[in-house]
Order: sequence, then structure tokens, then C-alpha cells
Amino acid sequence: MPLKGSRGLPRCSAIAVPLLAAGKSDVEVARACKKTRETIRRWKQRPDFTAAVASAKDQMFDSAVAYANSLALKAYSTLEELMDDKKQPGTVRRAAAEGVLTHLKAGREHAEYGARLSVIEKALEIGAAARRELPPWNTRPEHEAAVLPPAGGGAPR
Repeated sequence: MPLKGSRGLPRCSAIAVPLLAAGKSDVEVARACKKTRETIRRWKQRPDFTAAVASAKDQMFDSAVAYANSLALKAYSTLEELMDDKKQPGTVRRAAAEGVLTHLKAGREHAEYGARLSVIEKALEIGAAARRELPPWNTRPEHEAAVLPPAGGGAPR
């Protein structure tokens, strides 16, 4: 992140942003930046600074997911080795096979939930668009309101 000084993000943001994104306290960040806790609190009120912290959190999460994916490949390789190793007891080989199948099932369910959620989100978007096209309900002419039955039923007035 470029250091912009007084016109952009604070000069110490290169230190403060990753620390805050990692969950460090205002006191810890202030100490690292040689600033007061109140200064850090003021920075956290700035939209550009909070956006930088949010972006750093997203980058950290993406990195963690990528690392977990690389470990998943190693884990599946280990399970495959256990399943193929005839020297392993049957219970170990069976547990390895069940582990693979359990994770496969969970992955499939996750994908199905994602697809269902996409359909629901699209339906909500369509419904919201349709509601925007409808006139407000309280703009009916008075003569139309007069011919509607009362709330409890019965004849029109």
C-alpha cells in the first residue's frame, strides 16, 4: 500500500492496516506506530482507512483459503496412500475411505446449497424489481376505496 501522508492514508497505515486486519488491539497498533490509541481510533473512523483494513482482511482470508486448499490436496494424498497400503489394518483403510467419501458428500452439498442460494437471490432480485414497478398501495383514488368491503367482510359502503 502506498504511503500517502496527510492527503491520503496516514503514513503509518502500512503498519497499522495489516495489524488491525489481523485482529490486534488499538493499543498494540498505537505502540507499533508510535501513536496514541486515540489517533488509531480516529483513523478507524475514516472510510478510506476502514476500507483498507477490510481489503487487507479479505486478502488474508483468501490467502488462508488458498493454503487450506493446498493442504487438502496433501490430505487426500495421505488418505489415498492409507487406502492403498495393504499393510494397514482394514479399519484404518476403511476409515480413510470413509473420510474421502464424507468430504466428497460435504463438497457436493456445499455446491448444491450454493446453486440453491443463487436461485433464491435471483428470485429476490426479480421480486424487488417488480415491487419497484408497482405504484404505492396508498395512492388509490378515493372512489375505489369506497367500493371495497370493510376489513371484517360484509357489504361495501
